[in-house]
Amino acid sequence: MRGLRTLNLSHTSIQNLPHSISDLENLKTLLLKHCSSLKSVPTLEKLRLLTRLDLAYTKIEELPEGVESLTNLKVLDLVGTSLSMIPTGVLHSLSLLQQLRLPIHIGVPIEEVLALKQLEDFCGSVNSVSDLHRLITFLQSMMPPSFYSIFLISKFDKQIIWEASRRKLVGFDQNSLMDSSLGEGKILLPRDIEDLRFSRSGLSGSLADGFQMLNNARYVKKCSVFQEDEIECIIRLSSTEKQQSRRAPFQSLEKLFLYGLPNFIGLFMWEGKAAIAPLLPGIFTQLTDLEIEYCNKMKKLIPWSLLQTLPNLQKLGVTCCKEIEEIIGDEDDDGSPVINSSAEVTMPRLKILKLVLLPKLKSICKGMMICNSIENIIIKKCTNLKKVAPLNGQPSPPPSLKEILVYPVEKEWWESLEWEHPNANNFLQPFVKFGTEMMY
Repeated sequence: MRGLRTLNLSHTSIQNLPHSISDLENLKTLLLKHCSSLKSVPTLEKLRLLTRLDLAYTKIEELPEGVESLTNLKVLDLVGTSLSMIPTGVLHSLSLLQQLRLPIHIGVPIEEVLALKQLEDFCGSVNSVSDLHRLITFLQSMMPPSFYSIFLISKFDKQIIWEASRRKLVGFDQNSLMDSSLGEGKILLPRDIEDLRFSRSGLSGSLADGFQMLNNARYVKKCSVFQEDEIECIIRLSSTEKQQSRRAPFQSLEKLFLYGLPNFIGLFMWEGKAAIAPLLPGIFTQLTDLEIEYCNKMKKLIPWSLLQTLPNLQKLGVTCCKEIEEIIGDEDDDGSPVINSSAEVTMPRLKILKLVLLPKLKSICKGMMICNSIENIIIKKCTNLKKVAPLNGQPSPPPSLKEILVYPVEKEWWESLEWEHPNANNFLQPFVKFGTEMMY
């Protein structure tokens, strides 16, 4: 055993490690990830050859004794643990660290992190904009460029839980954007950021206006917005010279997730008449996944006149939005075009449409909807919906259609749907599956 070089006990129910672990002086790798019952680790002082220590998602509350002696350590993963602090000086002694992942709920010892000149992958939290900027500047100076998951949090709390994986991510949590001293446009984002997250951060109004550094975040591929009480839309459209001179945000965005936004009214909001508020080119053109849940003020998701901004949309999911009446809706109150029943709406790459618990939904789209790539349609408790637009008006099923999943007790609703083609119900029947509750 003394010659053992790798010990992997990950994903086991082990509660305590034997003290003999402390004598494995040739050990180079110790993996205890997801040992969710493990609360302590014996001293590691003698394990000076150790290069990788993974304690992620264990129940440890204190750093094991002797970690500061592991001067050959290159990987230290503490994400998801119950640590309350990193003792001063520990990271300073681990100068060879290439990957450092700290619990999200504790603050980064910023000076010690900035001294890790070989760091390639970092996860952790800061509670000031100045520390955020210092950390971003440091990580972007690395060659090759680093991976990072950095969170700006105004108050550290063990209840904060973020998935932290190898990516280029910045997250804002716990009222971190409500500090009036930040000022407009003063938050620096990494040039190569790919994943942007907000959760109870204090966003308000329009995401693009309230967080204008998005205009320079050209490589953001994923954006998630959770439980932001004051946000109303993603893009506010205006005919002002200021907007027309701005660079369009979200040109590379592929995935957009919106959850628990009580004042959210839709992706776009007009300022003035729609006819004189042109859209900045490139917005959302790369978007493939759009999922919206618990946005209870929204009545219409996408204005018909702006549907062309989503040519690559493949997955559209709307869940538990109590007031929504239309997915692709008219905007006649604001001056934009109104859909008539003969108008064609094309979503050429849409593969998955999921509509769940939308009690007031009346229409997916009033015109004829062409979705030749549609594969799966999932509908649950949308009993005011009279037509399933992607399937209506066509003499045969879409060529790629695989399944139409309907809530089991709504067979009568399905049979009452209105179809433009007289044989639609018959030729669609082989695709209909009345699933169980667990399938949603």
